Amino acid sequence: WTILKTWHERTEGPYFIRKYELYDEDGAILVESDSAWAIMNLENRTVVRPSKYDIPDNAAYPLSGELPIKIRIPDGAAQISKSSRSPHYSDIDYNSHVNNVKYLVWAMDALGDISYEMDFSELTLNFNHEIKPTDEACIKVFEHDGIRYVHINDDGRQAFVATFR
Repeated sequence: WTILKTWHERTEGPYFIRKYELYDEDGAILVESDSAWAIMNLENRTVVRPSKYDIPDNAAYPLSGELPIKIRIPDGAAQISKSSRSPHYSDIDYNSHVNNVKYLVWAMDALGDISYEMDFSELTLNFNHEIKPTDEACIKVFEHDGIRYVHINDDGRQAFVATFR
């Protein structure tokens, strides 16, 4: 029996900050997670700032004070592999772009057999740009100081980047 708790923590800049905690049956925390979300205007594909909405910060929980990190692949990271992929029908969501979960699936596929051999304790994801059904994605895997980085771009724009520690 596990319990998942999630709540809106606050807004900051263009982001809505959401927190998650997963507990085991004894009440011990198994997973802690933060996410920063932006609302997109689907007509013109621009970010709508939270100030357009009357959403108070959540006073029931203490504020963490930190935004989830923005991933940068370090200078000197060794490129391990490079591949390309076109979205499949099942990759596309209601908003006519690749579903955010699919980027993680693509990243795990790019890691290949490495993902079976590594014991990941931390996963960080950045979703930066949408990939549309007709786009071709370039997927690169890097390694630096024991951390694997998966970078997915489309037409030179970074769509997704992840670290696997």
